[in-house]
Amino acid sequence: MKNSTEMVAMLGQSGLGLPDRDYYLKNDAKFKKIRSQYLKYIEKTLSLAGDKQAAQHAQGILKLETQIAKIQWSNVQNRDVTKLYNIYKTQDLAKLSPKIDWQTYLEKQELSDKIKTIQVIQPSYFKGLSPIVDNTSLEVWKAYFKFHLVSDFSSLLSQAFVDNSFDFYSKQLREIKEQKPRWKRGVQLVEGTLGESLGQIYVKKYFSAEKKQRMEVLVQNLMKAYSQSIDKLDWMSPTTKVQAQKKLASFAVKIGYPNKWRDYSALEIKNNDLIGNVIRSREFEHQYALNKLGKPVDRDEWGMTPQTINAYYNASLNEIVFPAAILQPPFFDMDADDAVNYGAIGAIIGHEISHGFDDQGSQFDELGNMKNWWTAEDHRKFKEKTNTLVAQYNAYEPIKGYHVNGELTLGENIADNSGLAIAYKAYQLSLNGKAAPVSVKQGIGAYQCTESNGQQWYVSIEPLSERKLDQTGTRVVNLQTKVLSLDELNKFYNNKSNMAAVAQEKKSKNSHSKSSDVKSTDIKTNNSKNAAINSVAKTAPVKVMEEKKPVAAVAEEVKEKLQPEKTITTPQSQQMQLYISARKELGRGQNQINACNNAERAYNYGRLHGTSGINVYAESGVLVARCLTNVPSYSQRFSNPQDRAKRILQNLAGNQNHAVAKHMLKQIK
Repeated sequence: MKNSTEMVAMLGQSGLGLPDRDYYLKNDAKFKKIRSQYLKYIEKTLSLAGDKQAAQHAQGILKLETQIAKIQWSNVQNRDVTKLYNIYKTQDLAKLSPKIDWQTYLEKQELSDKIKTIQVIQPSYFKGLSPIVDNTSLEVWKAYFKFHLVSDFSSLLSQAFVDNSFDFYSKQLREIKEQKPRWKRGVQLVEGTLGESLGQIYVKKYFSAEKKQRMEVLVQNLMKAYSQSIDKLDWMSPTTKVQAQKKLASFAVKIGYPNKWRDYSALEIKNNDLIGNVIRSREFEHQYALNKLGKPVDRDEWGMTPQTINAYYNASLNEIVFPAAILQPPFFDMDADDAVNYGAIGAIIGHEISHGFDDQGSQFDELGNMKNWWTAEDHRKFKEKTNTLVAQYNAYEPIKGYHVNGELTLGENIADNSGLAIAYKAYQLSLNGKAAPVSVKQGIGAYQCTESNGQQWYVSIEPLSERKLDQTGTRVVNLQTKVLSLDELNKFYNNKSNMAAVAQEKKSKNSHSKSSDVKSTDIKTNNSKNAAINSVAKTAPVKVMEEKKPVAAVAEEVKEKLQPEKTITTPQSQQMQLYISARKELGRGQNQINACNNAERAYNYGRLHGTSGINVYAESGVLVARCLTNVPSYSQRFSNPQDRAKRILQNLAGNQNHAVAKHMLKQIK
């Protein structure tokens, strides 16, 4: 952590069958019920494995794991990176935990000849583990390790083991009602074993050089916007700003896939040997990790496969990484307006950049070393800001009696709020001083930017139960965050007011308007649409603003204009109505900009949701291509409308074998 050029071995707490220590130590009804269910699961697992004393051993295992939980660090404690850096000589591990045979352990892990020191993440855990080892009978330890071995492999064993594991860990613990089909579980296993081999196939089929180039432009604008924001901070000293800019300029950006692929040739895969293949795979990964010790850090290595729909910031390498799979609709769309992409993938880019400066990332320098590059006064001011954010999120109560842990979720809360604000600023920069494109149906560029931020995470869920809430991890806040406009977000980051004041201001406004806070179970696109409407009402060049109407009244008028027809109930029916409307208006030569926007929306619905009946997706695509080549008021929104029209037509001609698309392609030079 303090030397980013060196690979070191690390030793950390483990040993629990439930997600974390709270499941063993909290005594409300919810956790008591889970412990009761877990006890039954342990007993059944041992019984299926032939243990004649399964019930007795289950009691002993739960008691042992509860003792282990008591000495473990909490999730909040584990976020304090300064306390995780504790270097021990391997010969001194016996002093830390004398009842563990460290010499044998290091030999079996093939570490004894490779390392002389090791980073112990939670020293007090290992100190407390020694008396537990000494006071627990050998019979309980044997049952404990037998249970965890069988439980670990249960999903790969016979149906009785599979069902038992799914019933507890998925159905009871996470309320997942149905097991994934066997073929999906098979793909998941192969991906976990040969991830980058599958990644090569994925990239070849789904990720083009053009996507990478456009992403690079997006990232550059996000970096530029972030740099400008650092300069405008009124609470950060010039000295610290210099270091912050230095770190930002040093960010490594990885897009799509690794420069070099992993070699799996040493991994032996045999037919009809599932368990053996999994064991050999784990041994292969263990050797892969061991071979890194004593060698320079490989800065080209990726921590995710290209087919992973996610992104990450790595503080030790000061890098942001965006796998190919997240560079697909709705996150990133080559055929979408810039506003849409800035609101979706742009917010994700901003999110990951922000992690480099959140409560954890800010403790690492431009090289990835854990180092204090802040003045004491700047640290104090930053702590004041983050304490305000912690207090704000602590106040949220998505389910009665259960508050968000603002300290635990702080890093994600900083990144979520900052990410969207920076994406919006970057979009403004991309306009190069021009006004954002405006249309009645699709709205103003600022609106599209914020609306797409909601669409990127469009999901439909049933009401959250208490247990589900506990499983949502560090991003539980995303399910119940109150809607704040971009203007309000900027207030916090420009230090005109803090987020607590913004939340209070929002609450005051809502008491005098028809708008309401987002419900804890509603995370569909209309959340961001409401936020966007607030932003449009405040910032967009709409005529009603000149009449000095109340913000709430203006928001209602804008909302009415942006609302789709009430008769639309499904993506397919909405797509059909939009297509018919667009075709009629273009045929009559009336309201062409509105017709083109409807055609665009119908085309995008088809790409995201599929179609039924006639191929509305293809027909809408043809209309969009016509708009791009024949309707100047529409095509001027794009930097290269001819190229976009070609891409759409090439797709329709190739994948859909569409005759009109083929004919139009010949007409475009």
